[in-house]
Amino acid sequence: MSETDHLLAITGTKDESSSPPPKKLSTFFGVFVPCVLSMFSVILFLRMGYIVGQAGALVAAAMFALAYIIVGLTVLSIAAISTNGAIRGGGAYFMISRALGPEFGGSIGVIFYFANVFSTGVYVLGVVEALVGSFGVKSGDYARTLPDGRGWDYLLGTAILIFCLLVCLVGPQMFAKTTFVIFLVVMVVALAIAINFFVKTDSRPISVGNVTYYYTGFSGNTFVDNLMPNFTVDYTTGKQADFAVVFGVLFNGCTGIMAGANLSGDLAKPSRSIPLGTIVACFFTFIIYQIFSIFLAVTCSRSLLVNDYNVMQSISFWGPLVTTGVLTVTLSAALSTFIGATRILKAVADDNIFGIVLRPFKLATRSGNPYMAIFITWILVQAIISVGQLNVVAPFATGFFLLSYSATNLACLALELASAPNFRPTFRYYHWVTSLLGVISTFAMMFVVNQIYAAVAVVVMLLLFVFIHFYSGDQSWGDISQALIFHQVRKYLLLLDPRREHVKFWRPQVLFLVNNPRSVNAASLVHFVNDMKKGGLYVIGHVIVGQLDSPGAAEQRRRYAESLQDHVSVAMPKIKAFVEVTFAESVRLGAQSLIMTSGLGGMKPRMIVMGFYDASVPREGKIETSLPRRQQRSGRSVTPLSDIFPPLRQDDERTISVTEYVSIIRDCLFLLDKDVVLARNFSAFDRSTLSRRAVGNIDIWPLDPRYVDADIDYGDATCDFMLQIGCVLHMVPLWKRTTRIRVFAVGVDEATAADNEAKLKGRLVDVRIPATVIPVVVDGNANSLSYVKDGSQVDQMESILAVNKMMRDFSGGSLTKVLFACLWEPPTDPDDDAAYLNYLEAFTADLPPTLLLRGLSTVTMRDQ
Repeated sequence: MSETDHLLAITGTKDESSSPPPKKLSTFFGVFVPCVLSMFSVILFLRMGYIVGQAGALVAAAMFALAYIIVGLTVLSIAAISTNGAIRGGGAYFMISRALGPEFGGSIGVIFYFANVFSTGVYVLGVVEALVGSFGVKSGDYARTLPDGRGWDYLLGTAILIFCLLVCLVGPQMFAKTTFVIFLVVMVVALAIAINFFVKTDSRPISVGNVTYYYTGFSGNTFVDNLMPNFTVDYTTGKQADFAVVFGVLFNGCTGIMAGANLSGDLAKPSRSIPLGTIVACFFTFIIYQIFSIFLAVTCSRSLLVNDYNVMQSISFWGPLVTTGVLTVTLSAALSTFIGATRILKAVADDNIFGIVLRPFKLATRSGNPYMAIFITWILVQAIISVGQLNVVAPFATGFFLLSYSATNLACLALELASAPNFRPTFRYYHWVTSLLGVISTFAMMFVVNQIYAAVAVVVMLLLFVFIHFYSGDQSWGDISQALIFHQVRKYLLLLDPRREHVKFWRPQVLFLVNNPRSVNAASLVHFVNDMKKGGLYVIGHVIVGQLDSPGAAEQRRRYAESLQDHVSVAMPKIKAFVEVTFAESVRLGAQSLIMTSGLGGMKPRMIVMGFYDASVPREGKIETSLPRRQQRSGRSVTPLSDIFPPLRQDDERTISVTEYVSIIRDCLFLLDKDVVLARNFSAFDRSTLSRRAVGNIDIWPLDPRYVDADIDYGDATCDFMLQIGCVLHMVPLWKRTTRIRVFAVGVDEATAADNEAKLKGRLVDVRIPATVIPVVVDGNANSLSYVKDGSQVDQMESILAVNKMMRDFSGGSLTKVLFACLWEPPTDPDDDAAYLNYLEAFTADLPPTLLLRGLSTVTMRDQ
């Protein structure tokens, strides 16, 4: 797929700008390194002592565990969404907006942007604090060269921010190189500090200002003293610390999980890199945090921990080494959130959901670097660092991050609860319960950290939501609201807008044309199609041949419709279907009426299912076996079908001619743009035979039996239709437990079969369908034969019989519960209708329950 087609599939609009450069960042450089450095940020070297000193070792460990559980739940949601097809730039904003729609997506996008802006301010202030603490006139034992004071700190922060600005203006490759160098420095410093705890084992005094505290080395008494919490006044803000305040500071060290996702537009393989890099980074940082908190609790007095933010430097055998680590890690975190913020703002601007308000920030260099977004972000961070106190800004950033995390979990939860067939993330460790817990925990923790900041964030989001709802243009993103409305109650039908339909939320919408519901074939198909619909629209239609204005016609139609609906709702309570009965002068005209009028708004059938036209005599069904018991349970009286519908036909009696039957197929395919499914041999279908003890098969044969030596296109509409319907059927819990999908790659020789097998496996990976591919070589005469040659019909029966024999050999056993095969187009000349049906009959003879499918519409997508 070209980049233009990719953008068109996702946003519904073409990108008018020049094509972006190739994406080059790998998992390590683009996700792992930014996440690790963002999560370490100011916490590892500047706030570990504060956290352990205030909360105690035990509560601090619990705080880290709680924080990582919360972010871990969100990481699972990120992994699920990012592996459900391709994602563009904008990271979390793109994921949320394409799942929850422009209102939620746009408002959360702005919230997430400001979360990164505030975090950039936090990290810049962290760099300033480290520099002043190490080199200021009131600093420790060396190099007292930097002047202290609010104004000087602001100037120093400005200089640091200008450095971030220059790096971001150069582009993501410079960012990757810079952060990698910083990563190496941080790892060396962290290792040196860890070694320092083992090297310096003796007790010694530590001077902080005019006060002396103690480093005890490894001491059991020290550990006991630091085990439980003892919240005191923060010496920098003068405010009493408590669990919420300390957790707000601590949690800021866990908010770097989006650092890699923010660069999704610059990653080579975002669907692979984002889950892998983020999860590994979480495990890595969690272990480091816990190790360092234990080391500090065992070696440093509590008074030292709570009164010296630079405790790591104070106890180090060489202070400048720790200072280097502090400066590099906080600078890297600032760079990461700075560049992430600019990418989010650019993505929001590109979507035009705020109209002209954000239009200037769409501007970018030829290489795609959003320079206007970079400059406005720089200005906003410049304003934030004027606050001057890290602990004041950090909870605000934490609140914004938690709200955006909650929305990310909500997006994933909504996709799962909507049961969208195309929501098939390849990440295996996700469950809707984790998303639900993620929504609850992040939203609750947002208020635990700071009620005022949380309330402000929610109010801002709601205002943005209302603004976007009323003033933004339509976006064809396939937002989840349409899928949820469909999945919920049909009473919301008027809200389901067909103009916003999107292939991502495609689901089967079926019209099953029933000749006589008394037959066993009809009864079996009613149940089977109900399984096949996957929560989609299901309409059971019946045509009464006659004149509507004839005496008693209207009453007959009412009785037919009520009887059929009663049996669907009472005799078959698990069948979720609507019933439509119409009068017409012929079956064909009645079918046309049903196809064109069934459904409403966005719920219109696109798949027409019919029984097969053959000579077999129908048998009476057993649909009413348990009717009395169910009537009693439902409190409704149901008239038996045999009292309403006419007896089944006998021998060669026909209610429809060959030409009329084939004409209905022609009408669907050529005039009404509907997918067609013909069902044969379903009198032999017994749903009760599905058992775990003998795992059955759903067999799919994507080939045209007339042209088996031709090059098969496994990406055409009919092949995709067959694979998708097979997968949807297999997603039904009973079928999932008791069957497997087998897809057959057919060739006229072993080489061709092997080549088709490779192509088919690739296609299955693209559409994320779990199936086994079986290569098969067809026997017999498999020459390509045109339907009409030199003006005369050519006999194709030999090739068709050869394919039929092959299918019987591989799928003819009792383990094959249903078989999917290709329905080729009917002839345009009605004189060829009889031959067409003869070919179909020979093609499906002696097979298990078989569906012949012909697809016209797009049902799967590789992109989100």
